[in-house]
Amino acid sequence: VGVGHDFDTMTIEAIPSITRDFISTLATAPTIVVDPTVDRGPAVSMAGQNFRFNNVTIDGVAQNDNFGLHMNASATQRTPISIDAVEALNANIAPFDVSYGNFIGGNINIVTKSGGNVFKGGVFVATTDDSLTGDESDGNDLGIASFDELTYGATVGGPVVKDQLFFFANYEKFDTTRPSNTQTIDNIAGVTQADVDRAIGIFQNVYGFDPGSFDATDDDQDEKMLLKLSWNLGDRHRVVGSYQVADGDVIFDDFPEVAVLQSNRYNINEKLTAYSLQAFSTWTDRLSTEFRYGIKDVENRQVSVDPATPDFSVAFAPFGPTRIAAGGDRFRHANELDNESELFRLRGDFQAGSHLITAGVE
Repeated sequence: VGVGHDFDTMTIEAIPSITRDFISTLATAPTIVVDPTVDRGPAVSMAGQNFRFNNVTIDGVAQNDNFGLHMNASATQRTPISIDAVEALNANIAPFDVSYGNFIGGNINIVTKSGGNVFKGGVFVATTDDSLTGDESDGNDLGIASFDELTYGATVGGPVVKDQLFFFANYEKFDTTRPSNTQTIDNIAGVTQADVDRAIGIFQNVYGFDPGSFDATDDDQDEKMLLKLSWNLGDRHRVVGSYQVADGDVIFDDFPEVAVLQSNRYNINEKLTAYSLQAFSTWTDRLSTEFRYGIKDVENRQVSVDPATPDFSVAFAPFGPTRIAAGGDRFRHANELDNESELFRLRGDFQAGSHLITAGVE
């Protein structure tokens, strides 16, 4: 109850999503703004608030970016769960329920699919490349460089013990070869390809190292997995356990206004592991309880393409702005942004006539 948006399976499957993530579904809500143009995005703003003020949970376990660098409403650079594993999506802006918290913008809760008495499954393969992408808009060259993407995966669910124990499993893999540069050299003010070639020659002949090219390519990958068990203990008790992994890497340079050579870029390698255990009990017609325990562990490594060389900044005038960057990124020498979150929750609901009394601890 309250201001928000609920999306069921049919709605989620009907919304096109090039990146196969839940953010495409959120973008259809009028109180949510998704900005795909920002770095480390797309940025998700709910009710006009900063993207850092949202709370994201998957099966009740918070999966926020604890360090606050990502803008995409996730603990990982790409979505941490396959869209094929999502049964429902709830975006709460101003819920009345006292159990919601830890946000100013909005609360995003993802409910994953479960198995049933009938075996169901599916496989998919999706691919694209630069030949399938428009390279011109209103007569302007968009500078689309050569790239290719391959995404494939499978889901399966069904009974282990009919009417009692069910399983669901999902796997998805994404592979891409794409340009390391986020813009063409023609879109960087004050730098030409001749300037870049001259700088590369100086690095090779004077300083003795290869700084890499500006228009280099990189191989990135992303892998997701979800395993879930649901156990019905009679008609009044249900236990659900899940195991989730998201492991991927993305190449970055943080300065689109600078001609960054390949040696100055860095890879963000992330691995999220999450465990969840939930127990739902209906003790009487008026009393029900919910127990939840979850762990989220994130390993984040930001590694320079060339960590063995110093950071070079090339300016075209004394004390002028940096125009060309090469060598190991100065901020990536020992970045280990690891974090772990542990959740315990116990909630009870008691129906007292026309009133619902809720109490608990989290």
